[in-house]
Amino acid sequence: MTAYDVVEFLNTEKLQKGYLDYVAKEGTTEELIEAIKTVAMAKGMTKTAKETGISRSGL
Repeated sequence: MTAYDVVEFLNTEKLQKGYLDYVAKEGTTEELIEAIKTVAMAKGMTKTAKETGISRSGL
């Protein structure tokens, strides 16, 4: 399963938070970084960039 497959299921803020919480507790640092990227994609990269003050390419 790829990040793009997971994005389809992360369609609410509650699911996104739960996913990040789980990976933070159970996963490796690399998996957490991937999870953060996945949630950013699920929220929309442009929206995430504006909310965080980080450029799209920086995400």
